[in-house]
Amino acid sequence: MNRYDFENLISDYLEGELSFSKRKEFEFYIEENEDANLLFLKVKETLNNMKNAEKVSTPENFNSKLLSKIKDK
Repeated sequence: MNRYDFENLISDYLEGELSFSKRKEFEFYIEENEDANLLFLKVKETLNNMKNAEKVSTPENFNSKLLSKIKDK
């Protein structure tokens, strides 16, 4: 596995969508590569933070106003 393959598989690993052999290959890669392990832990933490983030509500016309302002620029 190379760095590109590893980065493409992070979300699949976290979602439990890898085959047994791919999962083992992924785990071996992060055990042997400290930078990869740090990246994996940061991605995992970010996803957990996003899941636990407070929900924000917006006015009904928020999207249309936003798109209008974007188009005016």
